[in-house]
Amino acid sequence: MLRRIHKSDRDVEKRILTGLIISDKVLNNLIPYIQPEIFELEVSKQVIRWILDYHDKYKIAPKKHIRDLYETEKGKLKQGLDTEIELYLAKLSEEYLTEIDQNAVGPDGINEDYIIDKGKEYLKIRHLRRVAEGINSLLDLGKPEEAEKFHEANKKVIRDVTYRWTKPFDDPQFINSVFEEAETPLFRL
Repeated sequence: MLRRIHKSDRDVEKRILTGLIISDKVLNNLIPYIQPEIFELEVSKQVIRWILDYHDKYKIAPKKHIRDLYETEKGKLKQGLDTEIELYLAKLSEEYLTEIDQNAVGPDGINEDYIIDKGKEYLKIRHLRRVAEGINSLLDLGKPEEAEKFHEANKKVIRDVTYRWTKPFDDPQFINSVFEEAETPLFRL
């Protein structure tokens, strides 16, 4: 079955990818929902794998180090994909990474909350499409029991993308912020 990739899908996917590369906040919010195979573009799938590996090791977004990852991995890429990734990273460098260097505070120029919201929405839709395609394929093969198992196995992912609540006491950053001493106390003896 052929499915056309709409320009708007590519744009959202690249915007998400940009956020994942340059923003710790975007990466930390979207990482629980990310699976490289749900992205449509081969560039995205490959770069997502690098981002996930980098995050596993260093617990932050790769930012400028995405270039180093590309240089290390480009020999292993299919011909054509290496050029496509290089062009994407060059464009990203022009638009965003110079701003990060100048400000040294973070990824100015992007609305992180917007990318997180759009990212969750996009990932939910992609998960739903993937599940629907998987179910349809299994049904076409005459395997309704396997289709039902596939649906059950993937229902949790879609529910997690749709609704994610965290317990504040399980979040060490939240606890530290509550007990952190203010710079100017409200009351002093």
